[in-house]
Amino acid sequence: MDLTYKETGLFYEQFEELLTAVGPSLKLPCAVSSPRRIVSASLAPTTRLLLLLCYFREAGTFRRLVNIFHVSKAFISRDIAHILPKLHCVLDSIRWPDQWIPSHFKATSAAIDCTPHFRRRVHPQQGDWYRGDKHGHFMNAQVVCSLRGEIYNVQLLQGHNNDQGCFNITKVKQLLEALQLHWLADNGYSHHRLVVPDDSQAPSWNHKQKGLRSIVEVVIGLAKTNRIAAKVFTLSPEKQALVLMVIYQLTNMSLKRYPLRRLSTINE
Repeated sequence: MDLTYKETGLFYEQFEELLTAVGPSLKLPCAVSSPRRIVSASLAPTTRLLLLLCYFREAGTFRRLVNIFHVSKAFISRDIAHILPKLHCVLDSIRWPDQWIPSHFKATSAAIDCTPHFRRRVHPQQGDWYRGDKHGHFMNAQVVCSLRGEIYNVQLLQGHNNDQGCFNITKVKQLLEALQLHWLADNGYSHHRLVVPDDSQAPSWNHKQKGLRSIVEVVIGLAKTNRIAAKVFTLSPEKQALVLMVIYQLTNMSLKRYPLRRLSTINE
């Protein structure tokens, strides 16, 4: 079990659950170079899934995977391109809750934040992915999670958008207003239904706000333990978006089963 978690970020029972969902499609042959050339899978579904999850943990490098699975780099690249969309289709752990549970702190029920996932420069229109304060090109991920750590929503945007811009573009503002919710955020946001640090409040109030809001930063950090989400991505933005959504879905599988906080701790 420990080895499974170290190599994939999933416990053994979670890996088996994922394999049950995606396994049948991994038995199918895949097209190589063109739809007319079909190649049968030379690895078992368990091994193919393990290869993909190890690829996430290894920051997208093939050298170690070649030694572990005894296949060529070309095979790894082709197989990952074949498996990734199939895995994305069966993962659905991220969704808005049926019921919002407010905490005792300003009736907040979630936390929101954005994080950069850096990538190689895009050409043309590289300016859409660059932000001067981050000194790089990246894909922005807006993450909303419960105060226990369960991910409610992830939306990916071009890197030139700041936190407030992402908040406006994704229409989360309308959701807050329609449902009359209050969420925790940092000073990069401004809205009357977002509870942000406030210098006019007592230090204890700000410590409570920052302590509760930090849950979203921990969740993002867990997703980035898959080093492909933390290092500079070299493939297309479309492939990066697919990889990131799969990683956040896999992270949420663990968070739903093993919450980072208890409700009693939140309301202390």
